[in-house]
Amino acid sequence: MKRGDDMIDTILYDLDGTLVDSNELILETFHRTLNHFLPNRTFSREDLLEMMGPPLQETFEAFAKDQ
Repeated sequence: MKRGDDMIDTILYDLDGTLVDSNELILETFHRTLNHFLPNRTFSREDLLEMMGPPLQETFEAFAKDQ
């Protein structure tokens, strides 16, 4: 694609939530990660849904004994 003398060489796509619905993948990832690292705790789907949005570090720090 050309626009004047400039040439576009990069196109960015916003996949997550725009072109691809990745919510179920994210929820399954949370579920597997939490089951692995916190096997004695149970998390409902609603618990997992509340974890979506904030940065991952912030989300998982809430469960960490030491930062």
